[in-house]
Amino acid sequence: MQKEELPTVYHGETIVDRKSVFQGHAATVVSLEQVCYMELFQRNFLETVILKAKKVLIELKKNKKIVNATHNIMAYRIINDSNLVIQDCDDDGESRGGSTLLHLLQILDVKNVIVVVSRWYGGIHLGSDRFKHISNAARMVLTSSGYITKKDTEKKKHKKR
Repeated sequence: MQKEELPTVYHGETIVDRKSVFQGHAATVVSLEQVCYMELFQRNFLETVILKAKKVLIELKKNKKIVNATHNIMAYRIINDSNLVIQDCDDDGESRGGSTLLHLLQILDVKNVIVVVSRWYGGIHLGSDRFKHISNAARMVLTSSGYITKKDTEKKKHKKR
């Protein structure tokens, strides 16, 4: 198995609220090998998906600023050649943060992308506002890097309930 090239990682603007800072990062992933560095041999498919879900996150953590974040919340969605959706998320200690990101990717129908939102905790609890900031940081980087347009997000917001 040949090691695939790491995709370009885009970094979004920061959101600051009560000394906590949120920043989104996004990259295109079209294969599991691009999601994780680990070269796996003789493993079943599910183990491969789970273990390979960290490649971009590992690359991001080479950046000292990002590695020092309190939480690096991650979600990805890949559509394979058989139209099978491969998706997963990780909270990195920010309860329900990963599922918030994955839900955003699902409702926006974003494909072949990994999103990481870094949070630097400022010492003040934000309550449920943190989920708004996680989603907004992800939306900002997905928009600025061209994965979605503002028009896409408006359509999804006003969809029938």
